[in-house]
Amino acid sequence: MNIAYIAEFDTTDITKRSGLGVNIAAALKENSNDLQYLDNFSPNVPVSAYMKKVFYRLKNQRFDFLREKWYADQFAKMIAEKHNPNTDLFFSLSSQPIAYFKSKKPIVFYTDATFAQMIGFYFNNLSEDSIKHGMLVEKQALENTNLAIYASQWAADSAIKDYNIDPSKIKVVPRGANIVCNRTHDDIKKIVANKLKGDVVKLLFVGVEWVRKGGDKAYEIVKYLNDNNIKAELHIVGLESIPVDPLPPYIINHGFLNKSNPSHNEKLEKLYLESHFFLLPTVADTFGIVFAESNSFGLPALSYDIGGIASVILNDINGYCFNPTVSMEEIALYIRDVFNDKSKYEELCYTSFNEYKTRLNWKVSGQKIQKLLVDL
Repeated sequence: MNIAYIAEFDTTDITKRSGLGVNIAAALKENSNDLQYLDNFSPNVPVSAYMKKVFYRLKNQRFDFLREKWYADQFAKMIAEKHNPNTDLFFSLSSQPIAYFKSKKPIVFYTDATFAQMIGFYFNNLSEDSIKHGMLVEKQALENTNLAIYASQWAADSAIKDYNIDPSKIKVVPRGANIVCNRTHDDIKKIVANKLKGDVVKLLFVGVEWVRKGGDKAYEIVKYLNDNNIKAELHIVGLESIPVDPLPPYIINHGFLNKSNPSHNEKLEKLYLESHFFLLPTVADTFGIVFAESNSFGLPALSYDIGGIASVILNDINGYCFNPTVSMEEIALYIRDVFNDKSKYEELCYTSFNEYKTRLNWKVSGQKIQKLLVDL
């Protein structure tokens, strides 16, 4: 198929959106599709919008350009003017660009959350205008599209419930890991065998936001383990500094590591290979591609049942999704018990890798998306 590939950002830049645009494009191309890139959109912002932004800033509120009808109108006009006349299908990485775009050809978008879910979750202090207009544009996009694909059941349920959309046009396809993985089951066996030799449980935290990603909770967990005579280390990636003073010896900060830098990527992979659990007790996440990435190393992922994470982490299969109300002690004791039961831990590593191989990679997700597009 000839697909118009639509996004607000530069989808050829691996550093944007954790490489999401690059990987979805590659998955579509792998299924014999030709892409026309209609991305990196720069709107003409009207003076009135700037005035509104200043007005709401004075009220300590956020005015979001992307949620305005004029923004969606401009994007729709750009698509109409620039798309290839031989286009078979329009595929957007968010809902706004196609909200007001009209075509006799199928229109599809693939994203990880609805606007309704983001209010007070990711988007805080939004102005009344942004909330009202954002809901209207999202509703229009869902009504205008032929197919809305979401990364999790959590997001799909919101599209149906919050916008009263026909469930038949809503589908779920998990996102894949944004890394290259050539590891086999035999490789994972060797990796796990090496990890079982140690007596220190190593926890890996990867995130650039300490509070939102639950760094403070990860610290409490590793502190509890050490305070109760369970040797544990917390390896942190993504932050230049950690708001813990003094820093105990069992917390090791590796700073920000850029995957596109070969030496940084090598160091990051080494941490994934040597760690026993990937720990990210986040308070706001719509999916969590990092969990899929950790599973590609046979590394079980631990987090909260928040947002769409339960569509990624299946309890005692590729990690554990804890209820957000549980204590840090309960999470610490789970880590202790699984780590001490070598056979259980070993099996958890194998099933974690199996989830990556069978469900959480872009080859599998690309095939699922392709079938939906062909059926459409």
